Amino acid sequence: MATKHESAPDLRWTFSLKSLMILTMCVAVASPMQEAAYQRNLQAVQLYVQHGAYLDYTEKDGFTPFNYAAMASHWDIVEFLLRAGTNPHLVDATGRSALIYASEAGQAKVVQLIRELGPPEPDHSM
Repeated sequence: MATKHESAPDLRWTFSLKSLMILTMCVAVASPMQEAAYQRNLQAVQLYVQHGAYLDYTEKDGFTPFNYAAMASHWDIVEFLLRAGTNPHLVDATGRSALIYASEAGQAKVVQLIRELGPPEPDHSM
C-alpha cells in the first residue's frame, strides 16, 4: 500500500521493460528484416522490401517486422511498412496486435499512423 509520499508505479514503464525483455528474446531468432526493423535501420528495411521480402513474415511467436518497429516506437519504419502494404492487425502468439502493444505503451504517434495509414481494424464482434 502506498503511503502519502509514495506514488503508484508507472505502468507504462513496467510495460516498456517487459516489452524490451520480450523483444530481446525474440530478436535472437528474428529474420534479417525483423532485425533491421528492430534496430531502426530504415535503409535496410527499404532494401529488403525493394527486393521482394515478405512484409508480414512471422516467426513462431507471431511477430512481424511491423510488430518489432511498432513496439520499439520506430515510427519512420512503421510509416514505411504501412505505405508498403503490411497488415498492422496481425496478432502474435498471445493474440495481441501491434496496435494493442503501441496503445498500451502510450506510443501515440505509432497508434496514429496505424489508424491513418492502415486498413480498418477487423470487426471481431460477429
